[in-house]
Amino acid sequence: MNRRWMWFLGTTSFIVIIGLNIFLMEKENSKVDRLNYVVDWKRVTAGDVVETTATEGVIVAMERHPIFIDPHTEFSEFFVKKGDQVDKGTPLFAYASDNLEQQIALLDAEISSLLTSKDHINAFIQNLEGMKYALPLPVSSSYFGDEQVDVARQAHEEAMSMRVLSVSIDQAIAEKELEKDKVDQDIKKYEDQRRAIENGRSGLTVLSSHAGIVEDISFALDNPVITIISETTVMEGKVSEEQMKVVQEGMKANITSSLFNGRINGEIHHLERLPIDQPHIDKDSAYRFLVDLGDHEKELNIGYHVEAEIVTAEARDVPVVETESIQGNQYMWMLNDRGMTEKRPIEPGLKVKKRHEVKNGVSLGEFYVLDQLEVDYEARFITPFKMNKLTKTTWKEASTRKIIKYMLIGLLQR
Repeated sequence: MNRRWMWFLGTTSFIVIIGLNIFLMEKENSKVDRLNYVVDWKRVTAGDVVETTATEGVIVAMERHPIFIDPHTEFSEFFVKKGDQVDKGTPLFAYASDNLEQQIALLDAEISSLLTSKDHINAFIQNLEGMKYALPLPVSSSYFGDEQVDVARQAHEEAMSMRVLSVSIDQAIAEKELEKDKVDQDIKKYEDQRRAIENGRSGLTVLSSHAGIVEDISFALDNPVITIISETTVMEGKVSEEQMKVVQEGMKANITSSLFNGRINGEIHHLERLPIDQPHIDKDSAYRFLVDLGDHEKELNIGYHVEAEIVTAEARDVPVVETESIQGNQYMWMLNDRGMTEKRPIEPGLKVKKRHEVKNGVSLGEFYVLDQLEVDYEARFITPFKMNKLTKTTWKEASTRKIIKYMLIGLLQR
């Protein structure tokens, strides 16, 4: 035989053998067992599946407190400058006091004049009371002779005159008492006004109602004239319209930056429902949110730019498989301890890229087929020997009987 004839015979024999094997395997009720050749398989392990969305932000003060000035009161001076740290009660600025001093002087003059008038009224009342007490007492007699009629009549007329004079004095005293009461009321009114101005003068120095840092001062005296920010910081960021569909208050946010090592575990505590800018048909909207940074030891300066990874969904310490192993979101091909491929119905859970949570249908430690296209039916399987998958943990977890069984199955299937 020449070489060409030998090549033809060999090729023909190979094709015949392959075709015969295929025929026998596909023939109904064939005694030739079907085999699945599984190359890629893995163990079901416990892990975390975390869905996140990324955005950027900046470190800002948690609170901002504006301080306003009275535009109708003359300003005097500032006591702080931008960047100063202030406590509650720290003097911030003062109003001018010249006008108030003039008002107090005028009130003092009014009060002094009224007090003088009161003294005059008191002296006049005392004089009237002295006159009343100096009036002679009426003379009375039980016996009148003929010769005394004229004297008695005269005494009676004098007594009547004294009574009229006494009544007149009482009326004058009563009128002066009323006049004095009015003077007292005026004095009290002016004293109250003076006291109010004195209190206002003590309030001419405006004190800080919050502790923090002076962020801004308006030397043009525009309101707010001073802005104080808190030393506690938060992250301020913005999310897109698409992100607004999944981001909610209370979600975790992991903050990182090239300006510090590690990360800060925060939480979204405020999410605005209105867009930052006026909505426009030709412009995408963005929405502002704040992240509470909690307790951390990072040195953060206001103005630092950071990245935020918002956790929108998570499943912790759950059975995890690779996404490509799940067929139609309904089942997986498992490798059972009988050396068979098994089509297993499952309940898939959270999916993030190549990682997929399985809620029901599989157990930790079971093996599954990674590439679902490698298996067509439930049958015995063979797989290449992969030393890297036979770890010390695998040998320790498997019993001696199972190890021998799997080795015999592999040899017999070859």
